[in-house]
Amino acid sequence: MTCVVELFGVARMLAGRREVALTLPDGATLGEVFAAVSRQLPTLAGRVIAPNGSALADGYACNVNGLDFVRDAAVSVNGGDRILIVSADAGG
Repeated sequence: MTCVVELFGVARMLAGRREVALTLPDGATLGEVFAAVSRQLPTLAGRVIAPNGSALADGYACNVNGLDFVRDAAVSVNGGDRILIVSADAGG
């Protein structure tokens, strides 16, 4: 399955890009998404993505499809999902 991770704020600045497309096995979790992003964009490791690679670092939040903020890295991801990584203090 394929999903897209969109980066905002500091994550975007560090990565030097807006998004990254990932191909993962069916049933992949958000933790696996974070690990894959960390491998593809190592500048995010330890700063945006926790050092263990399976969660976001403190100060960052994850939103799925622009609808739900999700804190549990064990949540499954579906093909076509858009995973947004934002600073937890971003808002308006």
